[in-house]
Amino acid sequence: MIRNIIKERDEIKAFSFDRNGKIITSLYDSGFSSVAAVISELSRRGSGWMKDIKEISIENKSRCTYARYNKQGRRI
Repeated sequence: MIRNIIKERDEIKAFSFDRNGKIITSLYDSGFSSVAAVISELSRRGSGWMKDIKEISIENKSRCTYARYNKQGRRI
C-alpha cells in the first residue's frame, strides 16, 4: 500500500461527501502538511450545511496518489 504523504508544496484536490454520496465541499489548494489538515479544512468549509461528512476523497496531484477516508481520517 502506498502511503498518502502530503507536503506543503503538493497540490491537493479533495472532496467531502454525505451519506447519499453527494458532494458537500471541495477544495483544490496547496499548503497542507497532513491528511488531518485537509480533513479539518473540508469540515470547516462544510460546517454550515448541517450535513454530516461520511467520506472524504483526497488526490495528491503532485505525487499522483489517491485515497478515500472516513471523517476520522482512517483509510477506507
